[in-house]
Amino acid sequence: MTNLQDDAGQPPAEANTGALPRDAARKLAHDLRTPLSAMSGWIHLLESGALDEAGKKRALAKLRGNIDDQVKTIERYLGAPQEGQK
Repeated sequence: MTNLQDDAGQPPAEANTGALPRDAARKLAHDLRTPLSAMSGWIHLLESGALDEAGKKRALAKLRGNIDDQVKTIERYLGAPQEGQK
């Protein structure tokens, strides 16, 4: 059973603020930054004109995949959207 009070009988700071525990916040930050870093790289390549048509198609597919990963990560941490929402 988790102790929801500190030694002074007060709830921990996380309970008062609704904040994520540090480890969960670090994991969330990592899970959000990883696809964003990849998207940034693909956008840079698209903007630079360094890609041929096949490369552009690949970049767009990778961007779509990373966007889908972001949505899944957000849904995993915040819960799936309510029916009728998206």
